[in-house]
Amino acid sequence: MCLIIDANIATLVFSPEPHEDFQPVWEALQNGRAVAVHGGHLTVEYARLARIRRLLLELGRRGTLRKVEDGPVDLATADFAQQELQSDDPHILGLARVSRVRLLCSHDQDLHADFTNPALLRPRGSVYQTSDHSPLISRHCRPKRQSRRRSR
Repeated sequence: MCLIIDANIATLVFSPEPHEDFQPVWEALQNGRAVAVHGGHLTVEYARLARIRRLLLELGRRGTLRKVEDGPVDLATADFAQQELQSDDPHILGLARVSRVRLLCSHDQDLHADFTNPALLRPRGSVYQTSDHSPLISRHCRPKRQSRRRSR
């Protein structure tokens, strides 16, 4: 699990023809180099996006979109809601804390400030906004190692 895709750009990423800035993210999801996570209120926001619902289900079946358990995310979200934030997205910070994901795809500048604030998230997060940020995918999304069984 390596990235969170904010609802404000979900339709730009989750598309058979994604926006050019998010083409590297889409390709990483398609070829299994990246896994996006959702949970808590972000899952509710995704459910409201009827245009991409079928595609989200397909990514979930493939394992490149994974749901994080709501209970812990909701508890972490409540904790962040008590703090002074620049954004109105404590649910994204709660999801990041619980999933330990530190790469966010978003266009929300206030959320960027919160996500990269080391006083809120340790280690601090990184934000992907344009295709120029594609090296962040390699830095945060490491493919799972194949387990090797020894022959006897």
